[in-house]
Amino acid sequence: MADRTFIPQINNAGQDQPALIWDPRLDQRNAVLTEYQPRPGTTWYKLIHAEWRDVEQSHGLHHILVDVLDEWGVRLTGVPVRFVNGGEFIAFTEPKPGEEAAVSFGMFAVGCAYSVEVAYASDRVSCLGLGTIDDPDHALHTSYYFVFQRTTQGPQDG
Repeated sequence: MADRTFIPQINNAGQDQPALIWDPRLDQRNAVLTEYQPRPGTTWYKLIHAEWRDVEQSHGLHHILVDVLDEWGVRLTGVPVRFVNGGEFIAFTEPKPGEEAAVSFGMFAVGCAYSVEVAYASDRVSCLGLGTIDDPDHALHTSYYFVFQRTTQGPQDG
């Protein structure tokens, strides 16, 4: 099977709304994107990349991996990321040079057990968990990779 890792393509120069790259396998895993509804002039974090990684692609990991970028595509550090699984856990992004994600959170439950968002105004992805498309009820080591980018909502059209 070919490696289907998705690489975020960031077009950042002055864009109010970065384009979303959404791995279609997330729909098969029942992941749900709740888009933040910003007011004009609001700075917020938009999901620009969402990817599910199968057992082979995860290389033994069972994590939600998150990167948070500024308007120009540079990794931000010290940004709180909220993970929810019954309770709530806040982790802060770190520099982590050479690593693809600024923060990670281990998963141990199957099905729709987890959600993730930047702890400020942000899009949210929910209904995340272990398991595969063909075997969603077993704790097979799969993972997710999300990239949020800070943006400022421009004036509304109309």
